Amino acid sequence: MRFTRLAMVNRLLAPYRLRAHDDGSTPGLQLMAPSGERVLVPDLEALWTEAARLAGTPIDPLSPRSLGDA
Repeated sequence: MRFTRLAMVNRLLAPYRLRAHDDGSTPGLQLMAPSGERVLVPDLEALWTEAARLAGTPIDPLSPRSLGDA
């Protein structure tokens, strides 16, 4: 379940050139930007907040861009 969620999150982050990583032992997720910046986030709510900061634009995981419809 944990890695299925991670795969879904990464599909939603891909249009913003961001990536999430879960090593399976650390609580939370690592969010990575193309610049090399990494942020450890405790949950999905924090992930979307930090993703928007790293992308420099608001991110709506249900938007056509995130879902690949744009």
